[in-house]
Amino acid sequence: MYRPIRAKSVIACLAVVVVMMSAGGCSREIKNRASGKATVFGVVKEDAVLPKTASKARVQVAGRVVRTDENGHYRVSKVPVGRVRLIVRLKNHETYLKHVETRAGANKANIFISLTPDETMKRWLTAQKEKNYALAYEYLHPRNKKAMPKKDYVEAHVQMDDQWKLQLKEFKIGKPRIVESWIDIDAGRLYKNVAEMETLVTVDAVFSEKSGTYTSYSKTHLVKVGHQWKGFWSKPGQ
Repeated sequence: MYRPIRAKSVIACLAVVVVMMSAGGCSREIKNRASGKATVFGVVKEDAVLPKTASKARVQVAGRVVRTDENGHYRVSKVPVGRVRLIVRLKNHETYLKHVETRAGANKANIFISLTPDETMKRWLTAQKEKNYALAYEYLHPRNKKAMPKKDYVEAHVQMDDQWKLQLKEFKIGKPRIVESWIDIDAGRLYKNVAEMETLVTVDAVFSEKSGTYTSYSKTHLVKVGHQWKGFWSKPGQ
């Protein structure tokens, strides 16, 4: 004979299921704590003017190594509980190193990695080559920005392009070295721990109604501001 299920019976059954599930979760948590296992997960991102996805970054936690996926996500399991070392390496980026405290279970650690000075310079000159001067402006040091508003920076480049028919063709950036100090002659300021690199820039231009290809050499200097390298620029003739 069919008998309707009473609401109280349903609630009682659900309560039993919930208790069993909770007990299972507690059991796993206790087991994890007892075995000293932890999982570290998160996403690796660039700390940059125009961040790109940090895919295929090498993430090492307490000696265990994984690679980030196409979106920069990573997960490292079976990590010891306690103070462990977290290292992230990716080509054209500075090595990230930090000691973190882990606990049994899941531990979230989002990571921001910095560009190397030469990669920063490469992106800056690429913006210049593409005539994206508003973007290129963001690579300037804050004090340089204070002395030259974005509008003036963009207008100066557009004016030079029109006047000399400038077109940046290619550039080469030397290996950076860190110098103890450097003086920005334009501003008369001293900076310490500066990245210095040789830069060759080749442009097509028209001077005195004569077109040609010209190469200029300079020593470029970048200063770390927060986690980003920033550079200096002044309008020719100033």
